[in-house]
Amino acid sequence: MVTTRSVVAQADDVLVANVDAELVMMRLESNGYFGLDAIGRRIWELMAAPQPVSAICATLLTEFDVAPEACEADVLGFLNELAGYGVITVQE
Repeated sequence: MVTTRSVVAQADDVLVANVDAELVMMRLESNGYFGLDAIGRRIWELMAAPQPVSAICATLLTEFDVAPEACEADVLGFLNELAGYGVITVQE
């Protein structure tokens, strides 16, 4: 489970492509794919190198008009979903 103390990063075996306004991701092992909107794309970009979830939230708060509590809840939900698909690595 991803928490604000977790350090997250992109998994190595994920293919990524820009399609129109979305970032489309596919993990070879699972043959599943999904698209990311602008905020999801920004979170993905921030995980190019391992990042604490708290640092990702801090960055998003400076770039988007969102309340801190909502940002944290949304980021944690999104990262837990990505972790479930195996497209990110999570360290405590």
